[in-house]
Amino acid sequence: MFVSSEGFLPEFAPGSAEIFIGLSLLMFLVIGAFRGDSYTRTLGYLCIVVALMTVFIISFADKNTGIFFNGLFIRNSFTSFCKITILLTVSCVLWMTLRSLERENMARFEYPLLVLFSALGMLIMVSANDLMSMYLGLELQSFSLYILVALKRDRLIAAEGALKYFILGALASAFILYGSSFLYGLAGSTEFSSLFSVFKDPALTSSPPLVMGILLILGGLAFKLALVPFHMWSPDVYEGSPTPVTVLIATAPKIAAFALFIKLFVHMIGDLNIIWEQAVVILSVLSIALGAFAALFQNNIKRLLSYSAISHMGYALFGLLGKTYEGIGSILVYLVLYIIMTLGCFACLLNLRKNSKTIEKLSDFSGLSRDNPVLALSFAIFLFSLAGIPPFSGFFAKLGVFSIAIKEGYYTLAVFGVIVTVISAAYYLKIIKIMYFEGSLSFDIKNHFDRYVFRETYVVMSIMAFITFFYVLKPSLLSNAAHTAAFALFN
Repeated sequence: MFVSSEGFLPEFAPGSAEIFIGLSLLMFLVIGAFRGDSYTRTLGYLCIVVALMTVFIISFADKNTGIFFNGLFIRNSFTSFCKITILLTVSCVLWMTLRSLERENMARFEYPLLVLFSALGMLIMVSANDLMSMYLGLELQSFSLYILVALKRDRLIAAEGALKYFILGALASAFILYGSSFLYGLAGSTEFSSLFSVFKDPALTSSPPLVMGILLILGGLAFKLALVPFHMWSPDVYEGSPTPVTVLIATAPKIAAFALFIKLFVHMIGDLNIIWEQAVVILSVLSIALGAFAALFQNNIKRLLSYSAISHMGYALFGLLGKTYEGIGSILVYLVLYIIMTLGCFACLLNLRKNSKTIEKLSDFSGLSRDNPVLALSFAIFLFSLAGIPPFSGFFAKLGVFSIAIKEGYYTLAVFGVIVTVISAAYYLKIIKIMYFEGSLSFDIKNHFDRYVFRETYVVMSIMAFITFFYVLKPSLLSNAAHTAAFALFN
């Protein structure tokens, strides 16, 4: 109906992807209300089909680019790249978690719908060209995630994590709204193009309201990325959430938040750019350092992955220092490869159980190479890649952002990043040591992993491991697409 800009209601064609998801969700809500939780897996598969059909709509059906809906919405190669990444990620998350929900007695029909609702919010964030549409997408994503975190209501740690996430998330939203009010007061408009004209005005670039507005919005977006010092919620939410929810929080929202980050940054020029760069450097250094050193002392695998994510988002910020499409392209490459590695790690975790209990402590990984060598090898590949060890994909991701930092003259920052990368390898290698060298000769039945694994998670794990290992053979496939998308921001 909305697929072609030449067809019926062509004025809605630029938003056909979002409209298609929205209408599908309304239909699925009605089905869920009548069918109940017994229809959870079917609704999940339907949501996957909708997400993949939306990828087709974005990729092939409508090629219109520009600003639409009275300045609220923008569409170009950059937004399409980010949207496709988000939708493919959400499809993988749903595919590999639906069976796990049933095993944990958490199969509620609202789960796949909330995941797709959060994806809809992310798509709106990516295409936002106005402070109001930006905030709408941000809150649609956030409220869906708040509910998902508290999905297992009878678990105290989940309720605690959800409450902390909600309160701090509301504070971050207040930051963004308050910052937006400063910018609206200066520009008299909420549209990004009007705001960017204010950024170019030499008389206003050092204006305290403008600087304060930008910093408040920066702080709100930093919360969504769990950058230090706005990271307090992340470890508790990762640990307290059911693993099917944690994998979503750890992946797709990063792309949406970074897309907003990038769009704001690209149009900062003049004196304000210096302030923005200083803020980015501070956030990057703090996130890399705290994420890496805090992870060294973690015994819970999900808390460790949380601090690892904080550190990785700090590395990704290096690409913003380039102020060119090459720098933005390096960020997109980094984020896509990070998502692939993270999906792989959580696919492994979803398959790991001892005595019908989920794996939580690092010590629980002992003997994995004995009981399931394929899964142990896959997990080791993801950990080596997260550590940035060649020839795995994570090495090329870090090489790209480090190259941008060096090219722009941030030599000290690049050296700091390399040193912390070496230090952070310790906690990844620690897990590998436990998997391969602890408990591998034990014949205690209580120390053995459950044999049954889900086909869906195994498929995702295998695909992600293949990409991570063989990325070195054809890195240009992703790099060219990412740099083409980034180039659209500068034209």
